[in-house]
Amino acid sequence: MNENNFSFIAKKIGMTNVFNEQASNIPVTVLTYTKHTVVRIKNQSCDGYDALLISTGNEVKDSKINKSNKSLFHKSSTPCMSKLYEVRLNSPEQPFVVGSVLAIENLAIGTLLTVRGVSKGKGFAGTVKKYGFATQDASHGNSRSHRVPGSTGQRQTPGRVFIGKKMPGQMGNKISTVEHIPIFQIDPTRNIIVLQGSIPGAPGSYVTLTTKLKQISEMIFKN
Repeated sequence: MNENNFSFIAKKIGMTNVFNEQASNIPVTVLTYTKHTVVRIKNQSCDGYDALLISTGNEVKDSKINKSNKSLFHKSSTPCMSKLYEVRLNSPEQPFVVGSVLAIENLAIGTLLTVRGVSKGKGFAGTVKKYGFATQDASHGNSRSHRVPGSTGQRQTPGRVFIGKKMPGQMGNKISTVEHIPIFQIDPTRNIIVLQGSIPGAPGSYVTLTTKLKQISEMIFKN
C-alpha cells in the first residue's frame, strides 16, 4: 500500500525491555505479522465508496468462519484466514488485484505509528480503581462506606444523574487508540516489529497499525 494509506494488522506477542547505546533501559512491545491478501476490491459504482477487503492472521478451516466470509474467500480463490478487515482508499486508480499479497514496506526505525486495539478487560470495578477516586475516612463514624463514590445527584432540580457521571461498572475491554508510537526495531525476515513503549491489548490479541495519524478509524474489522 502507498504511504498515504498504509495500515496493517499485527499480533501482539508481549512486552520486554532492551538497552540502548546509552545503557538506558527501554520498555518495548514485540509484534508479529503475516501476509495481507486482497480478498475484494470495493468501488463507487457497486458499494458507494472505494476500499480494500484484506485478509490476514492464521489460516483456518472453512467450518471455522461464517458463510458470508467463506463465500468471499472462495470467490477470490484465496485461503480462509482468521482476520478480515477493510481499508478505505484515497484514490481508486491505485493498481490492486484480487488475490495479490500486499507488501508491508515504508517502515523504518523511528517511524511514528498509531496503534489501535482492545484494552484488557478488568471486569466490574468501583470508582476508586476505575477512576482513582479518593477513599472516604477510615474512622470517625464511617461504617462500611470507605470506597463508595458518595453522592451522585442533586436536589429536586434537576432531579436526575447527569449522563457521563463516573460510576462503578465495566473496566477495560474497550477500543483504545494511542498515537506517536515509534518503531524501535524491525526484523523483516521473521516478520517482527518492535515498538517503543506499551500499546493496548493482551498478549495474543491483534492490533491495527497505521502511519497516518488520526486516520486509523478508516480500518473496520469484519470478524
